[in-house]
Amino acid sequence: MKIDYCLILSAGLGTRMGNIGKVLPKPIWPIFESSLLELQYNWAKKMGCEKVFINTHHLHSKIEGFLKQKSFLDIETVHEEALLNTGGALYNLKKKKNLKKGTILVVAGDQFYFFENNIWKAALEKAKKNHGVLFGLTVDGSKNSYNELCLNDGFLAKIENYSKKTHDRRTYITYSGLGLINLERLEDGIGSVSFFKSIADFNKKDISVLVPKDQEYWDFGTNERYYRSVRKLFEDLLVGKNTAFLKFCLANKVFELSKVYKKLESYGDCEKASFLNFGKVAKHDFFALMGESRDKSFAKNNNLGLYYRDIFDQITDGL
Repeated sequence: MKIDYCLILSAGLGTRMGNIGKVLPKPIWPIFESSLLELQYNWAKKMGCEKVFINTHHLHSKIEGFLKQKSFLDIETVHEEALLNTGGALYNLKKKKNLKKGTILVVAGDQFYFFENNIWKAALEKAKKNHGVLFGLTVDGSKNSYNELCLNDGFLAKIENYSKKTHDRRTYITYSGLGLINLERLEDGIGSVSFFKSIADFNKKDISVLVPKDQEYWDFGTNERYYRSVRKLFEDLLVGKNTAFLKFCLANKVFELSKVYKKLESYGDCEKASFLNFGKVAKHDFFALMGESRDKSFAKNNNLGLYYRDIFDQITDGL
């Protein structure tokens, strides 16, 4: 399977990542011994992407510095002086890098989506004939508030805004943040523009949507979702759960197994119950607190939360 390009969308302001997000760009938030960006790169390469780009804006110099440290990451940055939104980011990439042919995989830099391989093969075939292919995600309206993709014979016909009255008691299809775009059919454009009013304008273009049956979706898009996903990943490791993301992480040496303390359910250099330590990742003094720590330096933090250097973000998502 061959995909010509991949764009990892990472130019947001980090506002959903709490106070830590103001000083630490989301792409380099740690996932144990790795980071979101390293895993996104490895995932893109696994999917057959030949060239990987990342768009940057907020704290872009820190991302560039991180990439210099990680020379094995063959990622080219595309800096945005002003935020261009997803549509504008693709137009900007096409113009700056003179991309004219092939397919480009667009992926949100804070999410991972695993599903059956035959869906990928079908998407590549459809992308050759259509403007683009989006990957749908089935969600429970009582637990999420995403907008709905309304389909007609496999093509996007409408986007319905989430409303509690309409969506609260049913499942529906939303956009996963993952899509394949046909560069030969991608027009030129400039400025900040939304994805669904430009690249995936279903009123003017044939935008196919594929909805996998076997869906495994991991979201690190807010500080609370990051916290929840990191905790779940570690719990899956402890019990040996057979998830696609865990297998992917093990294959990419995300964990140092010598740091896993099953008896205390902890990870890191500190042998404390319910405590995860990411201190040596990317030279960031980053800790995830999975409960009240018995360490004196954290005695004032009696709630769940994340700690980075002298910043503590309390997690309040009913965990």
